[in-house]
Parts: sequence; C-alpha cells; structure tokens
Amino acid sequence: MSASRWAALFIGLAGAIHLIIVPEHWGHAPAHGLFFTFAGVAQIVWSVLAWRRPSTRLYQIGLVSAGALVVLWAVTRFAPAPFGHGPEAVDGFGVLCKISEGLGAVVLAMLVFQGIASQAGRQVAWRLIGLLVAAALAGGLLTYGVARAAEPLAPWLGTSAETHDHHDHEH
Repeated sequence: MSASRWAALFIGLAGAIHLIIVPEHWGHAPAHGLFFTFAGVAQIVWSVLAWRRPSTRLYQIGLVSAGALVVLWAVTRFAPAPFGHGPEAVDGFGVLCKISEGLGAVVLAMLVFQGIASQAGRQVAWRLIGLLVAAALAGGLLTYGVARAAEPLAPWLGTSAETHDHHDHEH
C-alpha cells in the first residue's frame, strides 16, 4: 500500500475515534462533544479526499491539522481544558487517537518533503516542513486560546456543576 494511503488510514482512524468518543464527552461538556464531532468528520472527509486524490497541498493540510490536534491534546493534559473543570485524563482512546494522528503526520511530512525536495531541493523542503510544524504548534495553541476565550460567552457548553461535583468525588 502506498504511503499516501497509510496516511489516509491513520488520519481516518483518528477521525473514527473522535466520533466514537462524542457521546461520553458530550455528557461531560457539550463543547467537547461538538469539537470531537467536528474533528472526526473533518478527519474522515480529509481521509477520503487523500485516498481518492492525493496531493502535496492536501498532505500539508493534513499534517498541520493532525499536528494541531496532537498539540491541543497535549496542552489539555496539563492545563485546564476549555469548557471543562481542569486538565483532562490520559485514556486509552486518547492515546490511540494521538498515536494514529502522529503516525499520519509523520507519513505526511515524509510525503511533503519528498514532493518538495524533488521540485525545489532539500533545503526548501526542510524549511517548508519547519513552517508546517510551526503552523501545527500555533494551530493547537490558538485553538486552545480561542476556546478558553469563548468559555464566558457560552457557559451552557461547559461542564455542569453536577458533572464537576461528580468528578471531584471520583478522584
């Protein structure tokens, strides 16, 4: 199987995992359910497009978006998750999803590098990879910041006091 198809499978698997966890997270905080629905659908759509019509531009989009989701996940393990009650726990679905996204991002980086290096040279390809990784980092941090800023504007999308109390008694 080609590398582009592996990337599509890895990102598609991450999308499926995002959709599987929607009900659990929706019950915790509707904003989380909405976010995972959007992320899952977007990843599956990207995977279908990448499977059918692979392109360097699509690889770049996939690399940045998968990287941004990995960064966002990492940030929310240490800092309070937007619309939540604190940092999120590390769980099996989350780890599997991030491994899948990470593998997809690595394959996509290799594909982007190969495509650009053959056209413009290795130095240009390395610069582009650096920019894409920086864009992924910025995208994850920006998503976190925007969501934190939106919390006071849409408090009904956050964790309810009842859910918060329940979690406090569990831990």
